[in-house]
Amino acid sequence: MAVWALQPVLAVLSLGPITFAAPAMLWGALAATGPIVVHLMLRAKARPTPLPTVCFVMKMQRQTQSRQRLKHLLLLLLRMLGILLLVAALARPTLETAAFSTPAREPVEAVFCIDDSASMGYRSRNQTRFEAARDLAVRLLRDRDRFPSGSRLALLTGSRPRSATRLSLDVNSLRQEAEQLQLAEHDQGLAAMLSHAYALLAEGVLPAREIYLFSDMNKQAWRDVAVEAHRSREEVRVYCIDVGLDSDTNCSLLDLVVPDRSVSQDVPVKIRFGLRAGQIAAERSIDVVLDGRPRWRSGSVRLDAGQTRQQVVELGRLEVGLHQGEARIRPDDPLAIDDVRYFTVVVGPLPEVVVVGPTDSQTAELVSAMISPVGVAPERRLFSLRRASADELKAGEGLRGARAIILADVASIPKATFEALRAYVMAGGCLILVPGPSVEVGGYGEGGGVLPAIPADVVSPPSPVGVAPSESVHPFLRAFQDGSGLSLSTAKVFRYLRFDRLAADARVIAHLDDGGAAIVIRPIGKGTSVALAFSPVRQWSEFAIDAGPMLVLLSTIIEQASSSDAPSRNLRVGQRVSMGVPGGGAAGSGEGRTVVITSPTLRATFPRIADPNSGTVEAVTRQCGQYLVGSGGAAEKPQSGYSVNTPAGESDLSRSSFSAISARFPPGMSGRVTEVEALDASRGSRPRAHALTAWLAIVLLGVLLGESFLSNRFHRRPEAEVGPMSGSAEGDRSDSQTSDMRAQT
Repeated sequence: MAVWALQPVLAVLSLGPITFAAPAMLWGALAATGPIVVHLMLRAKARPTPLPTVCFVMKMQRQTQSRQRLKHLLLLLLRMLGILLLVAALARPTLETAAFSTPAREPVEAVFCIDDSASMGYRSRNQTRFEAARDLAVRLLRDRDRFPSGSRLALLTGSRPRSATRLSLDVNSLRQEAEQLQLAEHDQGLAAMLSHAYALLAEGVLPAREIYLFSDMNKQAWRDVAVEAHRSREEVRVYCIDVGLDSDTNCSLLDLVVPDRSVSQDVPVKIRFGLRAGQIAAERSIDVVLDGRPRWRSGSVRLDAGQTRQQVVELGRLEVGLHQGEARIRPDDPLAIDDVRYFTVVVGPLPEVVVVGPTDSQTAELVSAMISPVGVAPERRLFSLRRASADELKAGEGLRGARAIILADVASIPKATFEALRAYVMAGGCLILVPGPSVEVGGYGEGGGVLPAIPADVVSPPSPVGVAPSESVHPFLRAFQDGSGLSLSTAKVFRYLRFDRLAADARVIAHLDDGGAAIVIRPIGKGTSVALAFSPVRQWSEFAIDAGPMLVLLSTIIEQASSSDAPSRNLRVGQRVSMGVPGGGAAGSGEGRTVVITSPTLRATFPRIADPNSGTVEAVTRQCGQYLVGSGGAAEKPQSGYSVNTPAGESDLSRSSFSAISARFPPGMSGRVTEVEALDASRGSRPRAHALTAWLAIVLLGVLLGESFLSNRFHRRPEAEVGPMSGSAEGDRSDSQTSDMRAQT
C-alpha cells in the first residue's frame, strides 16, 4: 500500500510527461485571479475619526499590522490554490512514469478489423458496442509506443469496399478515418474481412504483423470463419477484442413471412412473424401500420427467457395496388434494428399461366387442373389459368403478360410460332413442353432455336420405368429432396418421348430408369425452356392417378424459371437485386432512362440510370426501410416498391466461446482481451500511467478545510480585545471607534 501511494511522487521525480484528457479546462485557471480582485475591492477604506489621544492606537497598530497582513495573504493564497486545484482536477491529468519505461518497440504492420454489423448496435451504458469498438481502436491508434514511427497500418470494416485498402504509414489519417466510422445494418460475417486482412499482411515487408479484431463475438459473425493453416498466417498474431460482454436483454421481431407474389383482391392478406426474448423475461406489445395508418395492435405479450412466440396478423382484403407497412414492438430495447420489420404487399391479378393445346386434349385438361386446382381455396392458388390454341401463339399474340407457357399435347408448331416463343423466353419467360397422344414427332423440327431438345420418337419400354433426378440439388427438383415426402419415382411411366439433337447449352436434370432423358432444361436469355419426356395421361403414366409430384414439379419450374420485374419485394440488407421498372428503358434499346428510388422511411432520394440493355436498375439495400421506385423522375408516382430488413440472425446475440474462436487460428497466435490495457501483457511492461485526478481531489479537500478553518479563526475577535464595557452601549461605541482608528491608521 505504501509503495502504491508513493508511485505518483516517484513519477514526478522521474520527470515523466503529463497529459490532460480535457486540456480546454485549463483555461479555468484564469479564475484564480478572482480572489485577488475580490480582496482588492473589499479592502476597508480609512475614515478620519477625532480621538482624544492616539498613543494607544499607535501601540496596537504596531502589534497587529504584520500579523493581519500575513493572515490576509495566507487566506488569499489558499483560495487561489483551491481554484487552481479544481481546474487541474477537471482537466483529468495523467502522468507517465519514466521509471517503468521499456525500450521503444520496433515498427509493426497491423490491420484493424472492426465488425460493424447490425448486432454491434446493441446499446449498454449509453454506448453501442460499435461505438465502444471504435473508441478502443482510436485509443490504440493514438499509442505511439505500440505503433512507433515506420509502422504500416490499415483499417477494415464489414460494410466498406476493401479493394482499395492498403497498408499506410499515415497513422493520423487512419485515426481520423476511424473516428468517422458509422454502424452499418448488414449481416456480413468476419470471414471476408479476415481474409483480406491476411492478404494485406502477406504483402508486407516487416517481420512483426498483427490483426486487431473488434467484435461482440456473435456466433452469426463467426459462421464462415474456417481454420486456416497457411504458413504466412502462422506469422500473424490476432488480438480478439471483445466488446460484447453485456447480458442479452434484447427482445426481437423475427423475419416476416409476407406474400412475395401478387395477392388477389378477393383474398385476405396475412403476415406472420415471430417474437423472441433474450436472456431475461420480457413483456412487449406489437403495432402493425399499413400505408401510414394503424392496422392492428396486440395486447401485452409475456415471454420467458429465450422463448419464441409466433404471431399471425390478418390485414383483410386490400385494394389493388402497392401497399407498404411495418410491424413494431413497444417499448424499445437495447438493439433497435430488430424492433421494427418492414413489408411490401402487391394486390392484383395472380401471375398468368397459358396452357396451349387442343380443346379436347386430356393432357391439356390435366395440366390445367394442376396449375389451377378446382378444389383449392382462392387464397392458396399460385397462378391464374388461361387456355389458348396454337394459332393464338403466332406472332406472339397470346404471349404478353404470361408468367409461363405450357405446350400441352400440341401436334405441331410452325417456324413463325417458334420464333415468337424464342423472343418470349429471351425476355424472361418460361416455356414448358408436355407431350401427349397428339404430338407429331416431325412437327417440332423447327424448334431448335428455343427447345432444349428435338423429339425423335415415342418409346414404349418393355416394363414401366420411374423418373430419377440426376441433380437433386437443382432448384427445379429441390422439393423432392430427402425428407420432403415427395418423389417422382412413385408414378411409373409406360410411354415417353425420346429426344434427339440436344442443344449445346441444354442439361438433363432427371433420367428414366432405362437411361432416357426425363427432364431437359435450357437457359435462353433471361428465361428458361423445359422439355418433359412423360405425360400425365393414363396411356403414358400414373401421374393422372398420383398427380401430386407432377403438380409440384410444374409449380416449382414456373416459380423458379420465369423472370419477373420484381424477383422479390422483401429483401435483406446488402442483397444485390436488379429490378425491372416499367418505363425505365426497353431492354436492348441502347437508352437508359432516369429511375428515382425514394425511401419514405429514410426521407432520402436515390437517382439511378436504368441499364440500357436489360431495362433494369439495381435496388438500394444499404439500410432498412421502405422504398418506392419510379421512372422518368416521377418519384411521386411509383410503379413498384420493396422493403429491406436485417436478417433475423443478427438478432440472435448468442456468443461464440473463445476456445471455439481460437481453434480457427494457428496455435498460440490468437488472444482474447476485453480491455486495451490487457494488450500490454503480450509485449511486457510499458510506461505506467498514473491518473492524478484523485490525488488532486484529496489535496483540494485539504485546502478547502484549511481555508475554512483559518477564515473562521482569523475573523473571530479574541476575548482579550474586548473592553470591560463590552456589554453596554458605551463599550460598543468605544469598540467601533477603535476599529475606525485601526482602519485610518
